[in-house]
Amino acid sequence: MAGADELWSTVWKDLDISGYFSLIDPNAYIETGKGVEPGTFDFQDWRILHTSVLVKLKMLPAAQCEGKICADLYVYNVGSGERILARRFRAEAGQQRYQAHAIANDASAHWNRKVTPQLRVADLLRDADLLPTV
Repeated sequence: MAGADELWSTVWKDLDISGYFSLIDPNAYIETGKGVEPGTFDFQDWRILHTSVLVKLKMLPAAQCEGKICADLYVYNVGSGERILARRFRAEAGQQRYQAHAIANDASAHWNRKVTPQLRVADLLRDADLLPTV
């Protein structure tokens, strides 16, 4: 999907440079290509990697999102399995970079209200199940 790589890489870079997270190399992932909602993936796959927070992201095409580009964000506490955040972000086509900055800011802000800094962020998925608009 056009813009998905830009969205994903911008969120990744923003989380990395925030200083709050230690990102895990995608080549180390045990799970790949599973869903974003609880029950569609196994937290144990992330606990093995000593992951503290799991960030999952899905981008939707404009045809499925009232003419906008939508990205669904989920943030989880891996230890407890608790969903910290589930939110849909909408933007005009071509605005994925700005949308990605907003996503990274929101993921960081919500997670940092719950736990201490220097967490291991595990995953940013581009393909997964949908969430209802929050």
